[in-house]
Amino acid sequence: NLRKLAGRSHRFTNLRQVQGASATITGIIASQCGFPVKVGTHLAVNSTISAIDRPYENETCLADTLSENNYQTVFMGGAPLSFAGKGKFLETHGYEQVYGERELTPLLSDTNYRHGWGLYDDSLFDMAREKLLELEGSDQPYLLTLLTLDTHHPKGYLSGSCKRHKELNDQMAQAIYCSDQLISSFILDAMNTVDMEDTVIVLFSDHISMRNSFWNVLRENQKKRRLSFMIFDDSSGGTSKVRGHHFDIAPTVLEAAGLPGTLKVGAGS
Repeated sequence: NLRKLAGRSHRFTNLRQVQGASATITGIIASQCGFPVKVGTHLAVNSTISAIDRPYENETCLADTLSENNYQTVFMGGAPLSFAGKGKFLETHGYEQVYGERELTPLLSDTNYRHGWGLYDDSLFDMAREKLLELEGSDQPYLLTLLTLDTHHPKGYLSGSCKRHKELNDQMAQAIYCSDQLISSFILDAMNTVDMEDTVIVLFSDHISMRNSFWNVLRENQKKRRLSFMIFDDSSGGTSKVRGHHFDIAPTVLEAAGLPGTLKVGAGS
């Protein structure tokens, strides 16, 4: 489904992950602020950022710029905001409404419908559809950012609403198959809800996959691995093979949103 949708997007096929942007929090910071986070091990990064009340408060990041331009800014993710200091970072850098597991769980029809990392993605997307309609009802421009969970290593998680593939025996494979359904469905619904002449929809992977049940295949193809990045707007789309990194995401998104003069974000271009 996403491969079919990619034909309607500006697709960047040569974005490489660099050191300091290999986990969720570092991928968010690198893509929204334009610099890597080099603290040491993955666990050290998570604990260090969690201990900071206002991470990188003197830096200007994606949502900071949009907030300064009168955008409403909303983040929704199924995992706890406390993990790796994610909530503190988002609240420090331009996000006015920040929702994680604790904030979203009471909105579930069944509050037990969760997994070890938080909410299933089908619940997140259902809530995001409601938030999208709410934001569309306002006269203000907005940024709505979603962070999915169902393909989290090592095995992935299967949202209950997804169709299963009869020939896939691996749980991570099923989780990827499921995520393809959920993400593409949400993008199509969003495209049918908004005015695409005034809207930019962005699909981006926060980092390449960590060790999971496909690790042997991933390791054998390490040099071929790339980040996913697609921009949907009112144009016909196309494919770019220009080499880039996390640091280029924020300025590219700002340019796509029509905010000239704000394109310098960290090391990005």
